[in-house]
Amino acid sequence: MKVLSIDDNETDIKGIRDFCKNNGWEFQWKTFEDNYYKIIMENDPDVVVLDWFNGLDQDKDEGNIVFNSIWENGYRPIVVFSGQADQIPIDNQMQESNILQKITKGDDEAITNYLYNNMEYYEALSDFRKKIGKTIISSVNVIEPLKRIDEKFIGKKELEFILAKRMVSAFDLDNQDVRLPEWGMYIYPPVSKTLQTGDVIRRVHENEDFDKVAKADEYRVIISQSCDLAHEKIEGVACLKCKSIEEGIINCIKTKANCNIGKIKKTEEKIKIKNNLISSYLSTAMNTGFFEQWGILPELKGICPDLSVDLKNIEIIPLNLISYCNNNTENFQYCRVASLDSQFVSQLVWGYMQNSCRPGALDRTVNNWLERILSSE
Repeated sequence: MKVLSIDDNETDIKGIRDFCKNNGWEFQWKTFEDNYYKIIMENDPDVVVLDWFNGLDQDKDEGNIVFNSIWENGYRPIVVFSGQADQIPIDNQMQESNILQKITKGDDEAITNYLYNNMEYYEALSDFRKKIGKTIISSVNVIEPLKRIDEKFIGKKELEFILAKRMVSAFDLDNQDVRLPEWGMYIYPPVSKTLQTGDVIRRVHENEDFDKVAKADEYRVIISQSCDLAHEKIEGVACLKCKSIEEGIINCIKTKANCNIGKIKKTEEKIKIKNNLISSYLSTAMNTGFFEQWGILPELKGICPDLSVDLKNIEIIPLNLISYCNNNTENFQYCRVASLDSQFVSQLVWGYMQNSCRPGALDRTVNNWLERILSSE
């Protein structure tokens, strides 16, 4: 990992320097008088450890200039390492970022532990930042074709939309061979400022502890269309009810497995075939996203358990009773805790459609039909 320390006093960062050296990391120390931005651009550190004040003069908050320059132009993890760290005012949006840390000088162990625990993440972020740059360069190649398609400038928002879509498509194509962990199908924390199709919501109770997972039947999955939710065209949100894995999809699969065993007499063989069938059906459901009446969603540690999603029975919940976030639940009955990524939303919606939108037809004597077909072979 590459660490750049910008500090007026080399003595203050000796502990950090020695720690980096002992771990085989690349470490640089620069003062506020150096051309720090050139160094950042050329050396491309994974994380910047930044003092705030130049010397003891609190009127010389040189760190503020460096901080804003990095944040706006060379976005990367920053550790503000200052004797007055807790009192330094930082813009709320920046302050809420998980890759900004403020640590008071004198506590070398706190900063070295922080760097060590985040090493792999920050190295990966550096690689990702470089990929973003290359993807932006590739995406802006659309400008000349757009000028040929439409001689008039289409507008900044429209251009941003097209560029963003091209970037997303480029990243999707570049990562088609990625094998996600099962919980990778969630978007957590949720990104959208409005409710979306595929949002997972949880029932709110008085004095709720959202650090603890609730029972499966406390959760719902929103199935209403995102555009209707965003523009508040509907007052009631259609939601799919959830149950535990055992109560929902496992019971369904066990019933199916028993039906498929037939009249096998040996108990041991029955058990073996039944277990193989259950394993096969469950594996298929995990990949397709549903099995007959039940969708299946994985555990998101600390947020929700494994869930069976009922694709036949919906519940209508008033839109104004669902909160977007769990830190604002007063006067709400439900709050959003996670979202499903678009591909997995499509899987669940497809399962819902197969259950709710199929045309009804009278029962027929299909056994006679089956016997006739088989006997004609």
